[in-house]
Amino acid sequence: MGAAGQTTVALLLRGSKLYIRGMARNAPSSLERGRFGLILIRVGPGPESGHSRPDPIPENPPNQSTSNNRIRHGQRLHGKGLLICLVDWCKQASSLPIDGLGYSICCRLIDEFISTQPPSLTLHLIITTRDERKSHDTLSKLFAHLRQKSRELRDNLNSRVTIQSEQVDLTSLQSVHALSTHLRTTLPRLDVVFLNAGYGGLTGIKWLRAAWVIPTDLRYEITYPSYNVSAVGLTTKSQTSSRDEPALGTVFTSNVFGHYILVHLLCPLFTSASTAQRSGRVIWISSIEGYASTFTLGDMQGLAAESAYKSSKRLTDILILTSSRLSTRQYVSKFLGDDVSKSQKDEIDKREGCRPNMYLVHPGICATSFVPLPFLLYCCMVFTFYLARWLGSPWHTVSAYKGAAAPVWLALAPQKELDELEADGKSKWGSCVSRGGEESVMRTEVEGWGVRGQVEALAAKELRGRRRGVHELSMEEQERFEELGRECWQQLEGLRTEWAKRIGW
Repeated sequence: MGAAGQTTVALLLRGSKLYIRGMARNAPSSLERGRFGLILIRVGPGPESGHSRPDPIPENPPNQSTSNNRIRHGQRLHGKGLLICLVDWCKQASSLPIDGLGYSICCRLIDEFISTQPPSLTLHLIITTRDERKSHDTLSKLFAHLRQKSRELRDNLNSRVTIQSEQVDLTSLQSVHALSTHLRTTLPRLDVVFLNAGYGGLTGIKWLRAAWVIPTDLRYEITYPSYNVSAVGLTTKSQTSSRDEPALGTVFTSNVFGHYILVHLLCPLFTSASTAQRSGRVIWISSIEGYASTFTLGDMQGLAAESAYKSSKRLTDILILTSSRLSTRQYVSKFLGDDVSKSQKDEIDKREGCRPNMYLVHPGICATSFVPLPFLLYCCMVFTFYLARWLGSPWHTVSAYKGAAAPVWLALAPQKELDELEADGKSKWGSCVSRGGEESVMRTEVEGWGVRGQVEALAAKELRGRRRGVHELSMEEQERFEELGRECWQQLEGLRTEWAKRIGW
């Protein structure tokens, strides 16, 4: 689910401390209290002293064209103080004017970048949507947000924030390849990518079941719904003209494989980012609905799954959590670019420190139009979300702006801090809230992995919001999860190689 963006509580990161509503706390302890499309970030120096006064933020974005949509607002793609972000948008299932997670990530990223980063750094934000109309509408909203922020701070933020739009269809591998080629030829590097775009494949709700389980078990069923109906067996349009082309699942390609191909093709830009005092970061947006029961290795694309969306999110969890394990290293190394240049095979060890760091995160449960509902039912959904939060659910962030807390934290936190937090194992980070709506970031328990990939007793605060049927991690389960991760990486790399040959990359 997505979320409606409400500019409310801002989370500020300064050094190793986490500031929430003006209250400073130690970052690690705060992270344990709760859980906090495609976005690329690059950081560089701000305008030089004596620079001419920046142009005002435009009321409307410039006219766009496929061949001339590189820099929409400013032309500063040089220097070491530039942070470049790429955000892709989810396909909305409703025409309701509700802010989605991608837009909210952009707004929160702008707010926290301005609040926490020195004036010498500038932010270049790249958004990706499926069509030009959506790009224009999104740019208009982001420029309006910038104007509002400028009025609040009494400063023209045009000197620190630039915005660029691109189009891509993640279910089309040709479109993904075209975007990566364009970015590689126009950008000096990439610092952060938010892989946010996705497709749920939801077709309806089992209303009779929902009418029974929601009143009788509201907090649990609003958190882990058992009444959603999804399409089964959806496949993409043909990728090539070949008659023997194998099918690609629509949800799998939109949520996993399209991102997977794009990150692989953009690896040269991440290597460039490693020269700017930080490694590039790839932030995969997952969900709390990635249940173990929804995924099977024999149906990795989820074509036969009752919920291909949940299956794709479980696959995302498995891939990223096991990406640092020795058993997956040979496949992860190829994915992160070791086979991009055959002449650089002897530099694999040197490139190890240049690879992007991959992180797993989810926004909690947000009230967006990701689920197709009429306005009245949408209002009822929002009310039940608040009710679930008041009953003690930590995951009902409700607003997408609050849901963006964890993704933006991962984008802006010091690398040393993140390295220390994941030194004992990778975690699935999530946005969470208190009953009163105060947001924070917390590790999320994953079936077969726990919270750090270790067999350990979890503290009471780490068990908040646990799904029924999930028990303490055993050594056997952890080993099975890691082996499943190895097999998933192996299959996905094989699929990537197969399609690269078919399309002729």
